[in-house]
Amino acid sequence: MKISPVIFGVAIAALSKIAAAATWWIFASGPTGSIAYDKGTINRNGSHVLVWRRDSFTTPQNIDGSHTYNEQRYRIDLDCARGTAEFLEGGSYLNGTRVLGQTLPDVRLIDNIHPDEVNAWLEKQVCN
Repeated sequence: MKISPVIFGVAIAALSKIAAAATWWIFASGPTGSIAYDKGTINRNGSHVLVWRRDSFTTPQNIDGSHTYNEQRYRIDLDCARGTAEFLEGGSYLNGTRVLGQTLPDVRLIDNIHPDEVNAWLEKQVCN
């Protein structure tokens, strides 16, 4: 099946508008930055909550001396019943432009959520 360039362009524009229309709610902030989650992406399935988290930095950070970023975004699967967080996807951004990203289809990084961690704060926001 061949997709028309016009239809493809309209689809890309629509996806861009959806991505730009994130509803970020800041739940932690300080002099070095803030942490937020996107209320518009919350998807609940039983005890699981899928959500995007954004970590913003007031001073740009550096990855391996080659990628500078001032924001990181993660798609996380929180298991509210078990108290775990699985990182599904992530990316680093500089002024809204993605500079580095990865999807984690073959690697399951599941962490227990501890009371003093950022995901414990996120869990309190979205699991209740």
